[in-house]
Amino acid sequence: MNVRRLRSLIASLKEGQTSLLWNVARELALMGSDAKEAIPALSALLTHEDPNSRLWAKFALTKITGETSATLPYFLAALRDNKMYYPGMVSTAVAGFGEEAVAALPLLIELLGDAEADNRWSSAWAIGAMGDAGKEAVPALMTALRDPDEKTRWYSAYALSEMSGDTISLAVDALIFAVEHDFDEDVRGYATRALGKSGEARAVSALLSLKEEQKEKQNDFLRLEAETALKRISSKI
Repeated sequence: MNVRRLRSLIASLKEGQTSLLWNVARELALMGSDAKEAIPALSALLTHEDPNSRLWAKFALTKITGETSATLPYFLAALRDNKMYYPGMVSTAVAGFGEEAVAALPLLIELLGDAEADNRWSSAWAIGAMGDAGKEAVPALMTALRDPDEKTRWYSAYALSEMSGDTISLAVDALIFAVEHDFDEDVRGYATRALGKSGEARAVSALLSLKEEQKEKQNDFLRLEAETALKRISSKI
């Protein structure tokens, strides 16, 4: 651990520059239990006037202490309070808890249909971080694969790709549609990866077409994704 960096971050918290506080808290969270020295400064931040600073201070303290189950209700309440907190910001924090945040799943599914694109894509990201624990969101993610916002489609495809093959199989038709019709390379890439993981033979035709299409376009990223997916499927047939 970089002790000098840790103490520099603690000093930044004490200086109290609002525009920096939440980013400093996020960096401390990444240090986990190694940042215990920052607990007093982060605790003092819990009463700060800026809601984002309070939110990320709570997140950092949770990551440092490992007490996710005890503090998750705070984040659930924050997800519901869209007057105080921006739901997209809270979803980003919830993503940091991975499958431990499964209690937030119903609210995240609701946010997938929110009017704000930032709330939709960030909730998809948080669901993806849960892996198969987020499988109840599959129907909503399938719908989100046709969202007008490409970032929402991208994170929805990513979320599905993080689930088990059996769970992904429930969304194969929606993923095939994304591979065949979406114009965004990242959406198609994650959808292709998910299809390979599913092992579903009915995805082969779309993947072969993608492979040939990208070979002609000299797009190695999507071509290799398609080849890898086809190999995964062939190993399961």
